[in-house]
Amino acid sequence: MKEIDITKIIKLLLSHIFPILLAGVILAGAVFCYNTFWSKPVYRTSTSVLINNGGLADDSQSPNGTISQGIMSASLSLVPTCIDMMESDNIYKELAKALNDKYSYYGLQSRFSVVSRNEQSLVIDIYTYGSDISETKNIANTFLQIVPTYISNNLTGADIKIMATADKIVKTSPRTGFNTAVAFIVGVLLCSAIYIIIEFSKNTIENEKDFKARYELPLLGTVPLFENNSQGGKRRGRTK
Repeated sequence: MKEIDITKIIKLLLSHIFPILLAGVILAGAVFCYNTFWSKPVYRTSTSVLINNGGLADDSQSPNGTISQGIMSASLSLVPTCIDMMESDNIYKELAKALNDKYSYYGLQSRFSVVSRNEQSLVIDIYTYGSDISETKNIANTFLQIVPTYISNNLTGADIKIMATADKIVKTSPRTGFNTAVAFIVGVLLCSAIYIIIEFSKNTIENEKDFKARYELPLLGTVPLFENNSQGGKRRGRTK
């Protein structure tokens, strides 16, 4: 089995450092141009609602302002069901109607992500995605207005309060800087791998060191290399 000489690999890569770096720059430039000029941006906005069983609105809270354990447990048990309802087809069909049927309900459904803030929270966060900022905000806020009535009509005892509307928006894709950096690293690694594969695939013995590395035999001598060059119909030989 051929031994891998780390020093030889390092020297090999250093001797080809400019082509390796150039490969990284070319791939990074291609990714940067694609993300900047051709890739469609994706934005995200978030809204949130508070789920409870109606106990938060009455006088069942303790004097110090904390929510009783019974109300908390009952409200928490509603959270998974409310999330399922906010992911169902019917609520997005209502959303499509509220938006004058400009979008298909399944197209709208794919734009939303509904998650509980944490296991012990009554707050549900609703994330809305889109390629246009104002359109994304409008869809998110329209959905937010539908949610309380839809859940209250279909889930007895559930009370939904709006906690946050779609005011802020962030760009989630493309991550131009990150993608460009990754492309540069990938380009460098790929080019380096090609040089290494070519080097270790070579079967030619170029010097005494290569011979000794391959065969456990004593080297008695070397044969000079002759080259024939033709110029003006004459041949001459020289020794390397």
